[in-house]
Amino acid sequence: MSNAMQSAQQPKSIIIYGHSPIFYWWPVWLIGFIMGFYTLYEDSRVAIVPSGSRYYAAQGDQPARVELPKGAEIADERIRESGELYERMATNKNLGIVYAVVVLVVILITNVPMRGLTSAIVITVILLITVTFAYLGWWSKIFDWLFRLNIHMNAGFYFFFSTVLVVVWALAFFGYDRFSYWEIKPGEITHGYVLGGGERSFQTEGMAFEKLRDDLFRHWILGFGSGDLIMQPLQMGKAKPEDLTIQNVLFVGSKLKKIQSLIAVRPEQPI
Repeated sequence: MSNAMQSAQQPKSIIIYGHSPIFYWWPVWLIGFIMGFYTLYEDSRVAIVPSGSRYYAAQGDQPARVELPKGAEIADERIRESGELYERMATNKNLGIVYAVVVLVVILITNVPMRGLTSAIVITVILLITVTFAYLGWWSKIFDWLFRLNIHMNAGFYFFFSTVLVVVWALAFFGYDRFSYWEIKPGEITHGYVLGGGERSFQTEGMAFEKLRDDLFRHWILGFGSGDLIMQPLQMGKAKPEDLTIQNVLFVGSKLKKIQSLIAVRPEQPI
């Protein structure tokens, strides 16, 4: 294939978007929906009873029952009126623990930078301990020692929190993050803003590009090959280093190759 044909096949420009750290929160709403549907499928019910209530197991012809203190009532009016229990909550105590650990891990990943393999090792150890303890039933024993505490979340919590989070995630990923973009063309890089219509341009002559993947778990596992793209021009001018950094670029490796191919073309040459 001739050089002319190769140049004709090259794109005239490429648009790069950086993304907000909330992009890495997709496991929280995904697992939240999974936990919610599991809770609906199990269809176990729960009622909040006052202190001093007693449970009595079934004996002979007597069914199992919960006896409230004298004069006490269940707070939920729907239960008092119909006698039916509405609240759906899974009996498996591990669901709430696993979900809480996932939330804490995502908070840790998105707020505490850990370079190299440190991130992957730390997160893998945390998840391995969590799953192993859940499988062996040790979490229940641990929380029994802590004043018989348990982590339970009903289906309403899972669906409400996950729905709000996925809406915010989608608005940020498909909307807010696209208000600021970088357009790379032969000889020029332009930082544009959708709102306000402002632009800043930089010459690509002598400019070096570097992809930074300092957190393997966040960028590879949660980010699907994302990374930070750093531009290093010969002359910074009034720009600050952070002004020339595009954070959380998806598929940063393949996009970097396209950028290098574009800036190698001189602007006066036909493309």
